[in-house]
Amino acid sequence: MPKLEVSEARVRSAVSAAVVAANDLLALVYKLGTGQDPKHSAQVRSSSSSSQNRTLTLPSQVIVGLYFASKVAGWFSFLTLAYLGA
Repeated sequence: MPKLEVSEARVRSAVSAAVVAANDLLALVYKLGTGQDPKHSAQVRSSSSSSQNRTLTLPSQVIVGLYFASKVAGWFSFLTLAYLGA
């Protein structure tokens, strides 16, 4: 049976990549939790006044995205039940 070894340099590079990914994920969770995210905002035109623009922040974007994902999933569930004849 061959001896399995992992070099220390390879482990260090894998861990450094994992730390960067974990930090990015934790930064996103922090931004969502606090609602403070000036960089990720989309411009939304207000329907009441054409000259006034509002911004849709990252938490709002996530909520809207989850809402539409749940609508799509609901239709798949409904169509599956209809196909099965339940």
